[in-house]
Amino acid sequence: MAAFDFPNSPSTNQTHTENGVTWKWNGSVWKRVESVAQKGQKGQKGEVGADNSTKGQKGEASTVKGQKGEVGADNSTKGQKGEVGADNSTKGQKGEPGSGSSNASTATIRTESDNAQHPIIFVDSNADQQQQTLKMDDDDRLTWNPSSELLVAQNVASNMMVTWSGVSPGNAGDVLTSGGNASGWSWSSPGSIGAAGDSYNRFLYTGNLTAYTPTSGSVMIRVQLIGGGGGSGAFNTTGTYEHGTFGGGGGGYSELWVRVSDIVNGAIGAGAGGTAGIYGNNQTTGKNGGNGGTSEFYTNYSSAGILLRAFGGYGSEGYGNSITNGHGIGATTTNAYQVLSGTYAYYGAPTLFPGHNGNRNINDHTINNTSVHYTSLDAGFAGDGNPYYGKGAHGRYSSANSSGNHGVAGNTGCVIITEFGDF
Repeated sequence: MAAFDFPNSPSTNQTHTENGVTWKWNGSVWKRVESVAQKGQKGQKGEVGADNSTKGQKGEASTVKGQKGEVGADNSTKGQKGEVGADNSTKGQKGEPGSGSSNASTATIRTESDNAQHPIIFVDSNADQQQQTLKMDDDDRLTWNPSSELLVAQNVASNMMVTWSGVSPGNAGDVLTSGGNASGWSWSSPGSIGAAGDSYNRFLYTGNLTAYTPTSGSVMIRVQLIGGGGGSGAFNTTGTYEHGTFGGGGGGYSELWVRVSDIVNGAIGAGAGGTAGIYGNNQTTGKNGGNGGTSEFYTNYSSAGILLRAFGGYGSEGYGNSITNGHGIGATTTNAYQVLSGTYAYYGAPTLFPGHNGNRNINDHTINNTSVHYTSLDAGFAGDGNPYYGKGAHGRYSSANSSGNHGVAGNTGCVIITEFGDF
C-alpha cells in the first residue's frame, strides 16, 4: 500500500480523503475519521409462548465501529502512525514532541573520557523507589574530570580516610604523607617523617655522662646544655655569725648546631645540682654549699672533635666561712666551647650565657611557719633564665638568736637534644 500524501500546512479541521479513507487535521496531527454505519432495523418481537418462555427474535447487530472521540490538546497526543512498508522495514511517522514536562522523565546515559570538569548529579532524598528531580551544583564547585580522574569539591566532610592501595585507615595519630607524582599518599607516624626541617626527635636528659647515638635519618642536631645550680651554705645566728646566707649561683647555658655526620663517638651528660651546706658541730668546709656540676656534649668522646659545656653555678659559703665566689656567683662561659681536633669552619658561633648570681635578699616566704625566711628566691636562675633546671638554691635568714639550719641543694642541670631532617 502506498503511503498517504497529506497536504502541507493544513488548517484546523481541514479534511483529506485518500484511498477511501478520510482524515481531519486537529491542529497537531491528522486523525482518521471513522465512518459510522447505519444502525440495523430492530427485529420483530416474537410471539409470546403459552408459557411465556419463548424469547423474541434478536435484532441484527451492526458490524461498523462507532467514531472515536477527539483527544484533548494537552500536548500528550501521539503523532499518526505511518503505513507499514511492503517489507515491514519502514518506520511509521514520528509523533510531534510534547512539552518540556512531558519528556522530562527520559534520560540518556553514556560514558565520557574528555578532559573537562562535569557537574555531579544528585537528588534530595535517599528514599527508595521515588521519582525525584536530578540536580547539580550551580557554580561548578562539585565536578568530575573523567580524563584526569579528578574530583573537585570546595568543602569535604569525611568520617574516615583509607588508602587506595590496601584500603588502610592507618593507625591512631598517623599523618597523611604525599607520594608525589610517582605513587599515591600513605599513612606515616610523625616520628618517621623525613621532610626537610621537620624534627625527628626531641628529648631531655638529666643523667650522668653516657654515649649518644643520633636517631637514624637525622641530619642536623640542636644541642642545648644547662649546668647545675649551686647549693646554699648552712646558717647560724648564734653569737657573731651572720643571720643569713646567700643563695647558690645559676648554671650556665650553651647551645650549638651540629651535623650528624660529625658525630663519631657522641656522649652527653647533665651536671648535678650543688649540695646543701651542713649545719652542726665540727663542720668546716661542709658548711658551704656545693658547686653545680657541668653539663657536656662530645662529638668524639673524649679528646677529639667538638666539646660543648655548660658549667654549674657556685655554691654559697656557710656560716663563719669566707670562700672565693662564696656569695653564690653564677656560672662562667670561659672555655665552654672547644674544638679538640679537626676544623669546622661551616659552623656558626655557639650561644653561651653565664648563670645568674644568687643573693641574700629576704623574701616573704617563711619556712614551716617559723621566723626563718628564704633568701634569693628571685635570683640564681640558669643562664637562659630557666627557673627550674640549673637554678641556684635558696639561702636562709632568721632574725632570732641561737638558731641555725642546713643549706639547700641546687637544681640539676640538663641536656636537650633536638634531631632534625635535612634543611
